[in-house]
Amino acid sequence: MRKDHRGLGNRIKVVHGVHQLERPGARARLASTPTDRDTVTLRYAHIRANELSSPVQFGQATRVETSGSTVNVVSGVVDAHLADDIFLEYNRIINPNTFLTAGVSVSFPGKGIREIIDGEAPRWLGGFVNVVVSF
Repeated sequence: MRKDHRGLGNRIKVVHGVHQLERPGARARLASTPTDRDTVTLRYAHIRANELSSPVQFGQATRVETSGSTVNVVSGVVDAHLADDIFLEYNRIINPNTFLTAGVSVSFPGKGIREIIDGEAPRWLGGFVNVVVSF
């Protein structure tokens, strides 16, 4: 069951009495399983802010802007497009108790981020390797 909660600017879905925020944006996933033990997944996410001119996650995008002799603290972004993310992940089942996961990602700043940064907004790169052993 879905309900619109007016004043929040968000879509909230209620599942078994639990309210869950639906984030705007698009996602796509393409997975391949070349062997029974290996999986490669490519993911894309178009990240958007839920609300304009409002703090983005823990006050991020809060800044001081000046206009002549006036100083203002400004929160949030004025364009909802925050980023486009591409994530490549590899999973390997080494044995029934040991699993390997490795991934790399790149995030391209969207218009909402580029408009609040002086100069060129950098791409954000990331990567990880994780081994899980179950006893």
